[in-house]
Amino acid sequence: DDPVEQINEMDQIEAQWGILESAINQLSPQKRKVFELCKLNGKSYEKAAVELGISRYTVGEYLQDAMAFIREYVRNQPSHTSSVIALIVLEIFLR
Repeated sequence: DDPVEQINEMDQIEAQWGILESAINQLSPQKRKVFELCKLNGKSYEKAAVELGISRYTVGEYLQDAMAFIREYVRNQPSHTSSVIALIVLEIFLR
């Protein structure tokens, strides 16, 4: 593999993650916590609900809202094509 290509790919991955981080950071504190617990840390709705002191149903609602916000945020970015790919990967592998 060409080292320059590898550097470009890494820069692209960092940029994609930066867009996702920016979207996540714009969530309300409670929705961000639910997103982090369920999507990034792999906790079940039940475990997240117990940890946060909210219902399992509320966890699901917050997560649904968070994912909708992140999708919309990513779509509105100038370089959205590669970011959409990153988002799809996030949704598939972090379920």
